[in-house]
Amino acid sequence: VIELDVEQLLHVQIKGSTYQEPSKFPSVTQDFCFQMDASVPYDHVRREIVGAIDMRSIIGEVEPLDIYQAKDDDENKQLTFRVTLQNSEKTLSQKDIQTG
Repeated sequence: VIELDVEQLLHVQIKGSTYQEPSKFPSVTQDFCFQMDASVPYDHVRREIVGAIDMRSIIGEVEPLDIYQAKDDDENKQLTFRVTLQNSEKTLSQKDIQTG
């Protein structure tokens, strides 16, 4: 059995909560595959992608898809990410996506 003081709950303020209106414009999703030295951490590459998106005032989402390293190649690996981009002011063109 739980006892809650509803009066106190009504006065609780949630800090750090912000509302962002959904964009009226469609998102664009592309997969990117990067070949690199095997010693480069996955998280380092992901942070670089997120940082590049944040610098462009674009809403973005980065999802890992694949990490591949051939059995006979200890020096290189491939990281594949699915990147979804959306602008709140316009529809993104292919040129917008490629040139940033």
